[in-house]
Amino acid sequence: MVRLPNPIFLMNSKQPQSPRYVIVIPAFNEEALLPGTLKTTLQSMEAVADLADGRIIVVDNNSTDRTADVAKDADCTVVFEPHNQIARARNAGWKAADEPYIIFVDADTHLSADLLREALTHLLTDQVAFLGTTVIMDRDLPWHATFWVKLWTAISKSLIWPAGSFIAARRDGLEAVDGFDETYYASEEIHLGKALKKWAKTKKLKCLILDIPVVTSARKIDWFTPWQILKFCVVAGLFPSRLKRRDTCDIWYTRPNKQ
Repeated sequence: MVRLPNPIFLMNSKQPQSPRYVIVIPAFNEEALLPGTLKTTLQSMEAVADLADGRIIVVDNNSTDRTADVAKDADCTVVFEPHNQIARARNAGWKAADEPYIIFVDADTHLSADLLREALTHLLTDQVAFLGTTVIMDRDLPWHATFWVKLWTAISKSLIWPAGSFIAARRDGLEAVDGFDETYYASEEIHLGKALKKWAKTKKLKCLILDIPVVTSARKIDWFTPWQILKFCVVAGLFPSRLKRRDTCDIWYTRPNKQ
């Protein structure tokens, strides 16, 4: 007697697999804020589970606190990057994954379900190389900080430069441009955006800045004076090559005692 294949097996074998994505969170001494970021990120991922299957990779960028333990407690994959540099941390995260879609979120940033759904919807069309979005702070700001945020928003939208707090991209694009430029200690997200735009042009793909804001921490306003922030912005604008020096980028790598 000829045995027919199990009809349940046939039915299951024909079920298409859900698209897969990974959220990469670089983290240096983020024990305090990482739990909140992971909580909101996981909630947003659950809300879009009908669209795609995702997971989180936290890159412990040589932390001296419980950053790695916090990530493990939330059942996240932890990757260790010993060199304290944001570009290397981000690259270590996506290179440790095999998902076709990569989303970068900072450790002090809250990702909404609406933003995640919109980004995935665009990525899954396979017609978009990368997406960024606008940024708002988690509290009211003094006038000088409000000015810088509005200025960045205008620049980001007009030049299609992504903010590092949220970037969604295709793996093949990241592979084509070799990810973030590790010669820079800051502005690496801008250089990635420029490289991906060139790649997208050859593939006839779009690059977008969405208008669903991501919420990030305003803690640097407390850590540094308006003069220190202004000095960094002026140097970054007039002498971008100096961002290849760590000492120029102290506002990104210093963790004051008052954090």
